[in-house]
Amino acid sequence: MRFWVSRLRRGRYEAPALHTVGGRYWYTKGWNVPAIAWLAIGGLAASLFSANAEWQGPFVNSLGGGDLSIFVGLFVAGLGYYATQRNRVDRELTA
Repeated sequence: MRFWVSRLRRGRYEAPALHTVGGRYWYTKGWNVPAIAWLAIGGLAASLFSANAEWQGPFVNSLGGGDLSIFVGLFVAGLGYYATQRNRVDRELTA
């Protein structure tokens, strides 16, 4: 977790505050709601490109039958989270 926080915050973060209840990174009662939402959206996007014995997403055949779920899920969730949280991080860094 620290690695990703340091990347998003360009190495400027308070390490002790990551483990402090009510600290700078506590967000909404300990839950980072945008992160959870983007995780769910990424999971849904991944399911559309999943190809396995139990489930085949609707976009698998158009891509030649390959399972691209991990790449699509990571890309959608990561890019979405970064795009929506970038300004919040910049505001926190200047505060």
